[in-house]
Amino acid sequence: MKQVIIYLESRPHIVLAICLVMILIAYFTNLGYYPIMADEPTRALVAMEMIFSGDYIVPTINGELYYNKPPFYNWILAAIFNLSGSYSEWAIRLPSIISLMIFGYTIFWVGKRYLSYTVGVMAGIMYVTCGRMLVYSGLLGHIDIFFSWMTFCGFVLIYYFYEKESYLWLFLLSYIITALGFLSKGLPSLVFQGITLLTFFIYQGDWKRLFSWQHILGGLVALGIIGAYYSAYFSSNPDIEGYFYNLWNESSKRTVLDKVWYESLIHPFTFPFEQVMHLLPWSLFVVFLFRKGIFKEFRAHPFLKFCLFILAFNSIPYWLSPQTYPRYLFMLYPFVFIFLAYGYEHHRKDFPTYHRVLENVFFGAGCLLAIGVWSALFIDTVADVPFRVLKTISLFLGIAVSLYLFLKLPQQRFVLFALLMMFFRLGFDWFVLPHRYKEDGWRPMKDFGISIANQTQGSPLYIFSDLKWDHSTNYYLERGRKAIVSRTDSIYPNTYYIGADRHLENRTYHVHDTLYNRQGEDLYLVTFNQSK
Repeated sequence: MKQVIIYLESRPHIVLAICLVMILIAYFTNLGYYPIMADEPTRALVAMEMIFSGDYIVPTINGELYYNKPPFYNWILAAIFNLSGSYSEWAIRLPSIISLMIFGYTIFWVGKRYLSYTVGVMAGIMYVTCGRMLVYSGLLGHIDIFFSWMTFCGFVLIYYFYEKESYLWLFLLSYIITALGFLSKGLPSLVFQGITLLTFFIYQGDWKRLFSWQHILGGLVALGIIGAYYSAYFSSNPDIEGYFYNLWNESSKRTVLDKVWYESLIHPFTFPFEQVMHLLPWSLFVVFLFRKGIFKEFRAHPFLKFCLFILAFNSIPYWLSPQTYPRYLFMLYPFVFIFLAYGYEHHRKDFPTYHRVLENVFFGAGCLLAIGVWSALFIDTVADVPFRVLKTISLFLGIAVSLYLFLKLPQQRFVLFALLMMFFRLGFDWFVLPHRYKEDGWRPMKDFGISIANQTQGSPLYIFSDLKWDHSTNYYLERGRKAIVSRTDSIYPNTYYIGADRHLENRTYHVHDTLYNRQGEDLYLVTFNQSK
């Protein structure tokens, strides 16, 4: 073992490579196991209905117009469906997880180019392994990681081309990204571009550049891209006012415009502490930035100054907006991690006691993980996990070796703790997800959707127009039938319907299945004996 330690000590890239491989294994293990939830089914439904209808311009759900998001991400999802030949949960989550991996590499490249290799490695790993990604967003097929990666690339390209004095490419590429961002998520992309350009050129003392022909050309290119899509869209759906009203309404949700005054008053005080929680354990490195003159140090470094301004001014709308979800800030988190990595690299020696305590906390957390992993052998709900004993022993051995190396390789403790977190995530994939699958409320939604699809295969099926209908169930239903399930209020013979009690009053019907909907009412699969 002494020879192994000496070998690894002189070759830190080996431990790093092992950590990166474990990141890939951990994030792709059981990726499609858990039923889709939250916003996942909405994205999947729009993409599936594009394929079923052949209309990739006008998004729909249940055949009705869907206004909330433009379709660029749905095109990507539809491409994955077509290429893989599958509408599975795995296919839905694949673009998000691939985006996360690419995002991590992009952060590494930026940190390495403008600061150091160490900062790049640390910031990239921090982003991919922070708590929010580890146990929630890194499990789901949301649009936000992809959108945030594009937005972050837009930030960096502005700095990159300004440094090279390539102003045409600066405006052209950043506005192309803005246009694609708008076609993915709507107005937030324009807000980020506006705040970033205004802030950047003012603090550079080059505000006249905002009135240059390059800026005008970049804006026109973005307008052309967006306009080309909407020209095609409104040729099929002329409801321009309704569309943009809904797009604005969607973008202003959970903001100060949409909430009562006391929520808006409290949020600015709780906002920073919420972010610290989501960015654990790496947010604990913030203490290394509590050094006199740190902001002067940031302002003296051109790239850190850029990061500081971008982070500060782009955070303002979310700092003031109650119920800001962490995923709205994913494009800004890289700047936080760059600062944290910079503080760790340059100033941890200024805080020797805290640094020592922090490493002890990390080691203690690893020890608890090594003990806790054995609980998988005593939990009934995971008793049927294949190779449960072998998986438990494998996790323990991986954690134990990582802890041993943590003690013996003090210069590599950051990467080794990230490796420990990947064993935690792998255990989460193997044991926590099956436990949740049996206990959580999303499984009945999946089972009911599949059941209806099987029972009604080859027969007409409708949903009543005013029914509150869960998108998760709807996804499994349409996936099983490989067809759009439309809404109607008309009654036809020999036709299946999904409805609630109010739809069955004063009618003769036969119930084929029952579901307690997450919206709070019993739903039924029925056929009627009369038409209307």
